[in-house]
Amino acid sequence: TYLASIGYHELFVNGERVGTRVLSPGVTNLEKRVLYVTYDIASKLKKGDNVIAVWTGPGWARADGSYGKGVWKQDSIFKCQVNMSNGQSLHTDTSWKCKLSSSENLGLWKGGGRGEYGGELIDARNHIADWNQASYDDSGWADATAYEKSIIMSAEMQEPDRKIKTLTPVSVVANDGSYTVPTGRHTANPVTISKNDGKYIFDMGENFTGWIEFDMRNGKEGGVVKFYTSNGKGNILEYKQESHYIHDASGTGTFSHRFNYQAGRWITVDGLGYKPELKDLRGHIVTNDRERTGSFVSSKELFNQIYEADLRTYLANTVNGVTMDCPHRERYGYGEIALACTWGCAIPHFESAAYYRKACRDWYDVQSEDGFVNTIAPQVYKGAGGTLWSSAPVTLTWEFYRSYGDQKILEMGYEPMKKWLDYLNKSVSDEGVLVQYTKASRFLGDWATPHGSEYGNIPAAKLFNNCVYAYNLNVFVQTANILGKPDVAATYAARLKNLQKSAHQHFFNDDTKTYIDGRQLSMAFPLYTGITPESERAAVYANFVDEIKNKKPYLDTGSSGLPMLLKYMVEDAERADLLYTCLARTEYPGYGHFIENDETTWPEYWKTEHEASRIHTCYTGIAGYFTKAIGGIRHDPSSHGMQKFLIKPKLVGDLTFANTTSGSYYGSMVSNWSRVGTTGTFHIEVPPNTTATVSIPAKDIKDITESGKPADQAEGVTYLKSDAGHAVFTVDSGVYDFTSTSVPVAK
Repeated sequence: TYLASIGYHELFVNGERVGTRVLSPGVTNLEKRVLYVTYDIASKLKKGDNVIAVWTGPGWARADGSYGKGVWKQDSIFKCQVNMSNGQSLHTDTSWKCKLSSSENLGLWKGGGRGEYGGELIDARNHIADWNQASYDDSGWADATAYEKSIIMSAEMQEPDRKIKTLTPVSVVANDGSYTVPTGRHTANPVTISKNDGKYIFDMGENFTGWIEFDMRNGKEGGVVKFYTSNGKGNILEYKQESHYIHDASGTGTFSHRFNYQAGRWITVDGLGYKPELKDLRGHIVTNDRERTGSFVSSKELFNQIYEADLRTYLANTVNGVTMDCPHRERYGYGEIALACTWGCAIPHFESAAYYRKACRDWYDVQSEDGFVNTIAPQVYKGAGGTLWSSAPVTLTWEFYRSYGDQKILEMGYEPMKKWLDYLNKSVSDEGVLVQYTKASRFLGDWATPHGSEYGNIPAAKLFNNCVYAYNLNVFVQTANILGKPDVAATYAARLKNLQKSAHQHFFNDDTKTYIDGRQLSMAFPLYTGITPESERAAVYANFVDEIKNKKPYLDTGSSGLPMLLKYMVEDAERADLLYTCLARTEYPGYGHFIENDETTWPEYWKTEHEASRIHTCYTGIAGYFTKAIGGIRHDPSSHGMQKFLIKPKLVGDLTFANTTSGSYYGSMVSNWSRVGTTGTFHIEVPPNTTATVSIPAKDIKDITESGKPADQAEGVTYLKSDAGHAVFTVDSGVYDFTSTSVPVAK
C-alpha cells in the first residue's frame, strides 16, 4: 500500500493501526513535492470483507505564512493505492467516505518571530470506536472529493518519526505548593504556582519535543481539561502550546497528541478537580528514528554534560525529517544551523545517510530559477538569513560526500551549487568582493554572538559573507574535479583566486595584522578559506590565538560563525587546547554557564536572562569537538567516505581519560585513551575494510608499544613519520592497544 498525504496520516486495516511511525510523512516543500509511505498490509487482511481506513490531519497544509499565499486550500488531502498479489489494485476516488473526527488542531499553525503552533483538541463525545471496522455502517458519511494538482510524488526514504523514549515527571506541584518526587529520580525544584485553583505543574526533568499522554478519571461529561507547555521555569504557557480534552459520559479518558507536538519541560494540567499522580503523565520524545552510533565520555563531567545536552538539543529540534531552529516558535529549517548540526551532531553520532539525502533534496527544492536559494528549507517562508543560510545546497552536499563518499549526491547537487555560485557572482563589485544582494536582514553575518548579531550593512557581515563565498567556491572546485569537469573547475578556481586576493585587500588592516574588528571569527574565517595570503598567515594566526586565549577566552561567535570556527580549530589549526579552555569555564558566555544554570537544552542566546526560547539550535555542533578533537576521530582530507580516516586524539587540560565512538558506513570507529603521569594508553578499533592514520603522542617512536611489542613491529601497523610530538602510523582494520611513555601530563 502506498499512501501520500498533504499533512499527516495514520493508516488502519480492519481496525488495527499499521506500523509505529508518527507524524507521517516527512515535511517537504509542498509547492513542489509530496512524500508517499509504503506499507505492507498483507498480514492484516482476512477472508471476506476488509476495510482500509486513513486518519488524516492537516499539519503544514494549514500553515499561515509558511508558503507565501498558501498552497493547499484543503486541510486534509491524501492519495492511497493498494497493489495486491493477484494483480488487482484499488485506489482513492470519490467512492471513499469521509467524516470529521473527534480531534482537531487548536490554535494557529504559524511560524516566524511571533510564531505559534497551538495544540490539539480531543472531544471524546464525538469519538466513534469502530469507525475503521468492516462492520461499521458509513452510509451517513460524505463522499470524498477529488482534488487535482500537479506535484512531484517521491518515496519517503528517511527513517520515520517515532516515539523513541518516554519520560516520566520528576515532580508535580499543586496550587498549595506541595509536591511529590518519585524515588530514584533527580529532584527538581518546584516551580512557582499560579494562584488559580486546580492547576498542577509537572516537571519532566528536561526540555523535550514530542507528545504528552495523560490519563484522566472522575471527569464530568462536557468537562474540559487543559494542558499547557513551557520551556522556561516559572512559566505556565509559552508560544500558545495549549491542548484540550473534553470528557464524554464515562468520565475517564487519555489525552495524547496525534497530529501535532509540543516542546518544553513543564506541563501544566488545569481542570482535573482532583490531585493527579505522577504515573498519570508520560512524555514521549518524538524524532526521526535513527540508530545512535556515536558516544563520548570523559573524566570531566562538565564536558560529558555539554556533549549530551548538545545532542539532546539537536534531537529536540529534529522532527519530520527537518532540523529546525526551534520546535515551538518557528519550526523552520534554517540553513546555517543545518551545517553545524550535520558536522557536529548528526553524522558523527547517528545513522544519517538517508536523512541527509532527503535534507539535501529539500534545499535543492527551494532554489529559484535565477539561482537564489531560500534561507529556509523545506518551507519557503521568506525569513531572515544570509549567504551561509542559502549555501546549504553546497555545505550539506559536501559534508554528506565527505562522510559517505557517495558521488551521486555530488551529481544531484552539482547544478544547484553552480546556479547558486553564479547568482552570487552577479553581485561581485568592481573591487572584486561580494556585496549585499538583498536587504540587510537576508545578508546576515554571524548571528546571536556575545557581541550581538551582524546585519548585512556592517563590515563584519560583509567579511563573513565573502568568506562563505570563498568556502563555497573551494567546495565547488573540488566537486567539479571529482565529477570529471576540469574546465569548469578551472573557471571557478580562477574566481576563487580573485576573490581571495580582493577580499584580503578590502578587509585587511596592515597595521594591526587583523581583519576589520579583529574578533576571533574575523581572523579564523579568512585563514580557513585561504583569503589570508601566505605572507600574512603567521601574523594573523598569532593575533587569533591572542584573541581567543587572552583577550576573550570564550567562543565569541554565534549560530552561523560557530560551525566555521569549529571546523577551522578542529580540522585545520588543530587547536583543541584553546577550545578546551573556552569550554571548561562556567562563566558567561559559554556552554558551562548554560549547564550551571540548569539548562537541559541550549537557549537561543548566550545571555539567558529573560530569554523565551530555551530549545534552540544556535549553538549546536559542539559535540563534534569532543568526538573529532578529544577523541580524534575525523575525516581524512585525502579520502572521502571514511574508508580511510584519522584518529588523532588530543590529550588536553586536566583530562585523564576520554572514550569515544563514531559511526561510519563500515562500522564503529573507537578511540579510547587514558593517562597517568607521562604514560598513556590508547585503545583503537578500526572497522572492516578500512584503514586509519593514527597519531599517538610521544617524544620518540621508541616510547610506543602496541600490545607489548614495539609499535613499528606490530602486526597491521606501519610507521609513517614523527610529526609535532606525535608518532604517525597507518593501521589496518582490527583492534589495537598502544602505550606511550611520553605523553603530556594532565594539568
